[in-house]
Amino acid sequence: MAEDKKKSVDCPCTYSGCPRQGNCEDCQAYHHSHGSRTSCGK
Repeated sequence: MAEDKKKSVDCPCTYSGCPRQGNCEDCQAYHHSHGSRTSCGK
């Protein structure tokens, strides 16, 4: 069963089309592992 993760409605992500948008933890892990910076700093 898939884990339910809380999505942020105030997500500052600027990567349009990112399927992780709203989930800062997953977003940061993915983009940082690819050498990209994110707007999530919270």
